[in-house]
Amino acid sequence: MPTAPTMVLIDEMRPLLYRSMDMMLFEDQVGTGWLTAITQRNEKHLVYLLWAGLRYKDQSITPSKVSEYLDRARDKDRSLAELWEGVGQALRNSGFLPREVQNGIPTMTDANTPPAPPGGGPVPGPG
Repeated sequence: MPTAPTMVLIDEMRPLLYRSMDMMLFEDQVGTGWLTAITQRNEKHLVYLLWAGLRYKDQSITPSKVSEYLDRARDKDRSLAELWEGVGQALRNSGFLPREVQNGIPTMTDANTPPAPPGGGPVPGPG
């Protein structure tokens, strides 16, 4: 598991890091698996997935507090689709989703490896 969280713009930049225990708590709270939740993409699932990712830093955070973050995000014209993209990136960086496909096989790569540019081609180097 990566030691660094993924910074995601919700109402402000917030760190998400998914851990196994938090994902199990998500499933207990929602009554469905997290993989099903990311395909259904409803607001309850989004709140609880953000809650699960924010728990690594603040164990006392509540889904109600996360809902407040979402309300502020909407006030700033953030779309739910953008928030789902941030959750997806954090799930990839936390090792819950494949980061890339090589020869038709999903693989995990270093979380610090930059993504390939659109249309393929070499990944730009640092600086």
